Amino acid sequence: MRPSWFFSALLLAACYQPDYSAPHYRCGPDGTCPEGYFCQADLCQVDRPAGDMPVPDMQKQAQDLVASLPPPDMSANPPPAPGCTKGGSEIIKKGLYACLGAFTNNHDSQGALCQHGFHVCEGSSMDDMLLTEKAAADCAKIPGFYILRHKVVLDQDGMGNFVLDCAAKFGVPALLGCGAQDGALLVMPPCNGLSQTLSCVAQIKGWTCGQNGIDDVIHSVASPGGILCCKD
Repeated sequence: MRPSWFFSALLLAACYQPDYSAPHYRCGPDGTCPEGYFCQADLCQVDRPAGDMPVPDMQKQAQDLVASLPPPDMSANPPPAPGCTKGGSEIIKKGLYACLGAFTNNHDSQGALCQHGFHVCEGSSMDDMLLTEKAAADCAKIPGFYILRHKVVLDQDGMGNFVLDCAAKFGVPALLGCGAQDGALLVMPPCNGLSQTLSCVAQIKGWTCGQNGIDDVIHSVASPGGILCCKD
């Protein structure tokens, strides 16, 4: 017959439930512990080791946030330009600017887009010195269309190709200027160094002009664009 203490020991072993909440039980092979516990200093503990806590990548989060933002509306908040009253783009430093804004066929309305000391380019000999081939190429990259005050028409040659009539004798009235505008035509020969036009019989968003071309022009804020302003 077995002694009574033997049965008492078996009973205690069967009822024993280890308390993992205290850090005095060693980790298993390869640092394993029961679910919800973590191995620290070879002991199973409730708290995760500080070194195992995931560290957020703040730089990546900031980059993702910037990438998710919509692009700035440059027409609503145009960049400053010394030659313009409402913002625009510099084509020639302190000499030629593509100035943003709406206007009517009134000369004062157009001139109001040019800063003091500048005027609406109109094809004078001084203006032509600014309207170089490079200036025209640089302007052609600017969103919108920017006109100068020069009356032109579109005619056709014997092959049926559009040509630019700088004397505005016969043809379709057009606006002379430059810019990255959908619907703008590139025609030759250039007038005042420019060869981009908007036809007054075409429907160009934000632009209207009648049989008198530049004399009837109206530009709204429905699209970027405006006036070419030259240094006085």
